[in-house]
Amino acid sequence: MSAIAKDLFLGSVFAAMLLGQSVSVAPSATDRNTPGSFTLTLDSPQGKAPVAIQWEFAIPAVLNVKVADLKAGKAAQAAGKSLTCASKTGAGPGNRYACILEGGQAVIANGPMAIVSYRAQADAQGAPIRVGIENVIGVSSDGKRIPIRNTDAMITIR
Repeated sequence: MSAIAKDLFLGSVFAAMLLGQSVSVAPSATDRNTPGSFTLTLDSPQGKAPVAIQWEFAIPAVLNVKVADLKAGKAAQAAGKSLTCASKTGAGPGNRYACILEGGQAVIANGPMAIVSYRAQADAQGAPIRVGIENVIGVSSDGKRIPIRNTDAMITIR
C-alpha cells in the first residue's frame, strides 16, 4: 500500500471513529433509457451500530422513483429489518420519501441499508443529478438518538 493510500485509509478510519455513524452512496450512472440504481450504505464504528434508522430521500423531478422502487439492502435484511417508506406530499418540487428501517433488537451491520431503483425522465440532458439523503437519525440499542450527517447520491445520466 502506498504512503498516500495508507494515509487516506487511516484518515477515513479516524474520521469514522470521531464522527460515529455515517451513511454514504457511491456515484451512479446509467443511460437515459435504462433503469439505474444506487445503494445507501451504513458505516458505524465497532459497538456503535444502530438498531433502527430513519431518513428522507429528496428526489428531483428529473428522476422517476416510486415507493415500490425503495428496497432494503443486504445489511438490513441480515439484521431482520423491514424498510418502510412513504411519500411526503407538499414537500416542494420532485418527490420526497420518508423511510424507516426497523424491526427487532438486532443491530444493523455496516453495509447496504437500502437500494433505490430509478429511471431518468427524457429531459435529463446528461447533467449530474443530486438526490439528497436528509434528516438521518439512528436509534441505539438503549433507545438513544444517534445523529447522522446528511449525504447525497450523485447520478449521471448519459
